[in-house]
Amino acid sequence: MNKNRYCLCQVSELTPGNSAIYELGSYKVALYNVDGTFFATQDHCQHKGGSLGRGMLTGPVVECPLHGWEFDVRSGDCLTQTHCKPLRLFPTFMEENMVWIEDLDGVINKEAVAKKLSIESVTDTALKIDANQHYDLHVFSCINEREFGHPRGSCSARGAVDLQSYMKKRGKELGLGSRIRINKSGCLDRCELGPVMVIYPAGIWYSYNSREDIDEILQSHLLSGQVVDRLLLKPGQTKPLKPETPRLDLRVSGKTAYGDDLCRYELVSSNFELLPEYEPGAHIDLTIGSGLGLRRSYSLMGDHKDRARYTIGIRREEPSRGGSGWLLDNLEAGHSLDSSPPSNNFPLVEQATSFTLIAGGIGITPFLSMGHELNRRDASYHLHYCVRTEDSAPFLDEVKAVFGDRMTLYVDGGDPTRGIDLVSVLKVQKEGDHVYVCGPPGIVAGVRNAAAHWPDAFIHWEQFSTESDDENERNEVFEVLLSRQNLKLQVEKDKTILEVIRSAGVNVESSCEDGLCGSCRTRLLGGCVEHRDMILSDSEKADNDEMMICVSRAKAGETLVLDL
Repeated sequence: MNKNRYCLCQVSELTPGNSAIYELGSYKVALYNVDGTFFATQDHCQHKGGSLGRGMLTGPVVECPLHGWEFDVRSGDCLTQTHCKPLRLFPTFMEENMVWIEDLDGVINKEAVAKKLSIESVTDTALKIDANQHYDLHVFSCINEREFGHPRGSCSARGAVDLQSYMKKRGKELGLGSRIRINKSGCLDRCELGPVMVIYPAGIWYSYNSREDIDEILQSHLLSGQVVDRLLLKPGQTKPLKPETPRLDLRVSGKTAYGDDLCRYELVSSNFELLPEYEPGAHIDLTIGSGLGLRRSYSLMGDHKDRARYTIGIRREEPSRGGSGWLLDNLEAGHSLDSSPPSNNFPLVEQATSFTLIAGGIGITPFLSMGHELNRRDASYHLHYCVRTEDSAPFLDEVKAVFGDRMTLYVDGGDPTRGIDLVSVLKVQKEGDHVYVCGPPGIVAGVRNAAAHWPDAFIHWEQFSTESDDENERNEVFEVLLSRQNLKLQVEKDKTILEVIRSAGVNVESSCEDGLCGSCRTRLLGGCVEHRDMILSDSEKADNDEMMICVSRAKAGETLVLDL
């Protein structure tokens, strides 16, 4: 091992908390005094070659003056980029009040004599503090790509590559390039929170998920100097904080009963405010009963332009699982209840030029909202409404008023063969026509089978009750890894993923817990899912990018990596 030794300076020349640069032949060494102990490293930063000897020394940490990267001078480790190669270290020792270093790697000429450099004598253009490469702010955005199925997931799996590219493009459009540098970054060791970015020199950390988040950071922080509180990570934070789930306080302003098993409810804000906007096809999740802890989804059936009220229709399920029965028996005008904001798994496609709507029984409710909008657009559409008897048809008078002569009523008396001829209705797909179906499992399955020759993206469905159990579906034991918690859990045969996650103390939103509403939709970062929901299309299931954790599972021995 080569042990060339070089004398740098007298001990008294470099006081604690300071650093200096020494030229030994063509090689530059930075020397630091950390509380009376000397450390020496290569002078150039691993990033863009900034002079570390000219950087700010805080304890054992030196900050590169060029781009703000931080290094521990004791170990050489980069604290800004965990994947970065450590700095070359030169062991130091003191003899006769002089500071010496050893060159263990043989990078310094054996005949070199140390020459202390002043700031002015550093001639490398890249090291000059006023060079073009010096910026006021540096943004490091993690785009680390770990291998598929890595336990901690990765920022790239959550869209960081596209988001960083978008940020750089928008930065150029906003003219940020001259004073603010937007950089790609390897792992920032915040995998459970990613995508993340850090902005130097202040060391502000953000977690972000969308282009809207990026725009807010650009406009508020980089242009105006205002911290974006909602995206801000707390100092030392490595795990997500418990999310605050928005809820609505509603009051029943009206109830219309149609016999014992069907009611129409009008709901208004308890605070006399306008309600959140929604699009046709949307639903809300109601919290059911005092202490029952149930949530059930109900479609909004009014005109979505009317923000003064939400209108829902509820029919008693037989047998009731505790939702519809409790509401019909207990909820009266004047009562208060708790609801989620509207969400939509059944939206009208903007590009569609015509619509074939097929409703079965209480499945008419989302179509009433759609009808108002389609009439407003003067769109081409036709509603096929299938019921057991005309007297029991939910909201028939309202349906006739909204759809008029663009509605056909089918009364089958309980025998599907006497009702709508789905094969005939769906035999030919007109150009730009989309089919929408909502109702019991039988009619949804019938439409999907009859329209099997239609492109998958042109078939849309929403189902209000589960299908009978498939004898071919067998529950097996598998594992899930919650990437944002770095927590691995085993899912037994008699448990769902949702139940296991909640038992571990992790809160996840859900409503129907039958794979019908989409409330527990979760991004998948790794593993192969056995999909059992009625939300995702066949192509979405094949993409294997997300799943409903209330019902879907995996095969024995599989590990699903979830973005939770």
